[in-house]
Amino acid sequence: MDNFLLACVGRARGSKVSWAELYTRYRRWCADRQSEPVDAVKFGRQLDALRSEGVLRARRQGADVLCVDVKLIA
Repeated sequence: MDNFLLACVGRARGSKVSWAELYTRYRRWCADRQSEPVDAVKFGRQLDALRSEGVLRARRQGADVLCVDVKLIA
């Protein structure tokens, strides 16, 4: 997943991406590379670990969880 984040997610102040959008893009990225993606639960745990470490900021908006100050770049 680290390679996905490095290749496809960039810093962008004021932008936000839902965790669901990130996971959808991650699965597509894995398919393009013919690699097996982790399941949604593990993906969410990994993102939550990054949030806990201060690498990623997140907030709730209704039922959605949004990653803030990031955007999909590839």
